[in-house]
Amino acid sequence: MSSTKRGGQRSEADNYPTPFWCTHRFMERVPLPTHGIWYEPCAGDGSIIQAMNVRKEYRQWWANEIREEEKPVLGMVTPRDGVVTIGDILDPSTPLPPSDEVTVVKTNPPYRIAWELLHKMLREFPKAYIALLLRVNFYASEGRHGFMSKYAPDIHVLPNRPGFKGWGKTDSPEYGWFLWPPMPRARTQGIHDLLDLTPVEERKRVPDAPIIYPVEA
Repeated sequence: MSSTKRGGQRSEADNYPTPFWCTHRFMERVPLPTHGIWYEPCAGDGSIIQAMNVRKEYRQWWANEIREEEKPVLGMVTPRDGVVTIGDILDPSTPLPPSDEVTVVKTNPPYRIAWELLHKMLREFPKAYIALLLRVNFYASEGRHGFMSKYAPDIHVLPNRPGFKGWGKTDSPEYGWFLWPPMPRARTQGIHDLLDLTPVEERKRVPDAPIIYPVEA
């Protein structure tokens, strides 16, 4: 996801790869289940999955992406028993993983569908942690006030602004990982947490090839 109209035209299908360090700072701080299926509903080139591959932490992934051309790379980076589907995540005909087996939904959703996607993920996967990378000001909205007051997320803020249109560049707003725990989800307050700083060298680091989970691991 990237700030609307930042730098001119928007990417087709809102394709903005997530820098690896955004996932790394979150995972260093937040313990999530290691069992079950991790679902990436807006996988793109699999940058979130690849960031986990760098950490050599095995997850059973189910990845969905709307663009057919990303299927080969998703097939490479999704480890072992992973599943890759192609389709519009908001289309009822797009296959979903078994609800009872999904323990984590983790994605950087296109801004234009983030609100609708959030509600679908909460509805479809009541036993899962739902982690979305969103602008911090997603929390402060008159239209979302009722929901946020009743179903407060944990918000893990990235102190460094990520860039989604080129590694090392930064976007205009601040971002954070919004995390909704499994049912029962109703609560009036969540954790507000500032994640660790990321050195500029790490933020500028560009992978020269897809990061594939080590077969021997």
